[in-house]
Amino acid sequence: MKPIMHVLPTIAISVITAAALTGCACGNPSAESADDEAFSLRPAPKPTPKPLLNGTVSVSVRVDETDGRGNAWDVDDSAPDISLKLRQSSGGRVTTSQTSRDTLSASLDLTGITLEPGDGFDLTIYDEDPVGRDEIGSLHVTYSGLERSVTRQADGAHVTLRFVD
Repeated sequence: MKPIMHVLPTIAISVITAAALTGCACGNPSAESADDEAFSLRPAPKPTPKPLLNGTVSVSVRVDETDGRGNAWDVDDSAPDISLKLRQSSGGRVTTSQTSRDTLSASLDLTGITLEPGDGFDLTIYDEDPVGRDEIGSLHVTYSGLERSVTRQADGAHVTLRFVD
């Protein structure tokens, strides 16, 4: 049997080590609350949607190499002649791009625009032909006020909208 003097220092060291590892302040209430504050697991604050004031909505479109049936866009096997129509849901503002000839991509900027979270757009993408036009795709995008860039698929087209202050 060991003398009691040898056991007590071991117990004291074990208690001090356990207190240090668990963050126990050993009766000091201000230290305990400071530790609780420092290591609190609170959820991160939710981001606040913000309006776009007098900004720009940039639309970029890239269409597939063939139409939805796997055929060439135009009778001469060339790429489509793309035009874009963007209609703002609130206010009804409509902007149409110039036709981009024989290309798989097109873009359109809508400037001086104010958007509130929840405002939306309808985008229609066309292949302009000499005797009419074919709709390549369309989609509706709602401005969340949180995202500065949105990418969507619209039938045979990949669409990116950027919201720039």
